[in-house]
Order: sequence, then structure tokens, then C-alpha cells
Amino acid sequence: MACVNGIVNCNKKESDSKMNIQNGTQVIGVWGAMVPESHGVVSSMQETAQGTDVDILWDNGSVHHIMLDDIRNDYEGQLYGNELIPLTNGFFIDPFAEELM
Repeated sequence: MACVNGIVNCNKKESDSKMNIQNGTQVIGVWGAMVPESHGVVSSMQETAQGTDVDILWDNGSVHHIMLDDIRNDYEGQLYGNELIPLTNGFFIDPFAEELM
């Protein structure tokens, strides 16, 4: 997996589709329990010996440092009332980002 011109193409699992993660990609942080989700954007990416380091700038102004492999593209869950509740905690590409544009 390589970062070329700020764009990363990777295959998470064979069953997942290919992801394009770059600066500006919208991300959702799912923390679990009664903690609300966080929304943010990828603000920078850097290749390291351990892999690609990604900085996420959250909507509250904080920055979170994670590895590219920690970002998933399978934000899915079960419908609870009118809300889609994720099945697991983690960092996800925002599947609703296109709806906002």
C-alpha cells in the first residue's frame, strides 16, 4: 500500500471494495456506549516504517492520529427507529458524505 500524491489505494479485505483515501476524505468515529459519533476529515497523511499515518481533524477541532489500516469502509449496522446504528466501534469512511453535497 502506498501513498502517491496524497491519495492512497488499498484493499482492506478481499470482500471490501477498493478505497481512495486522501486529504479531505470525510470520516466518522464510532466510540460506542453512550458517546456520540464524531465527524471529521483526513487532514494529512504520511508514510512511516509502520505504514501510512493519518491525521483526522474532528469537528470539535481536535486531531487524532491513527494508521490507515484502522479506517474501514463498511459503516453498516441495524436500523433502530429511524437511525442506522453501527455494529462495531472504529473509524469509517463517511458513507453519507455524497448526500450532503
